[in-house]
Amino acid sequence: MDKGGLDDYLIQSHGVQKGYIDRVLLPTARNYLHDVFEAARTELTKAKLAGTFGLFGADLLLDNQLTMYLLEVQEGPGLSASGAKKTVIPPLLRATRDLVYALRQRQRQGESLRTEDLDLHGFRLIFNDYDRA
Repeated sequence: MDKGGLDDYLIQSHGVQKGYIDRVLLPTARNYLHDVFEAARTELTKAKLAGTFGLFGADLLLDNQLTMYLLEVQEGPGLSASGAKKTVIPPLLRATRDLVYALRQRQRQGESLRTEDLDLHGFRLIFNDYDRA
């Protein structure tokens, strides 16, 4: 089921207003994931991989009351190109490539590494140390 289908389902089955995913679910998921990465900051930075990025997968669950639960976060999610992944993974990898390239250019030019103004092709960067400053 795609995002539009899920939105329609939630409207019909739970009586939520259109856009519930963007207004409630996605911000909740981003907050959960941000908190996980903040809590794991020390472990994630031990390798001192400056100038690199990480791709993680997360499993989230909604119960009948639409309460969201974070089940797990895993490094190196499955990237097979079948089913829905065929439509998500290629654009995600292109957006990641563009993000890394843009940040490298900014770094070489001595510019800010903040990301709020970057076009990520519909994706959102959840955690960037430089956005904290």
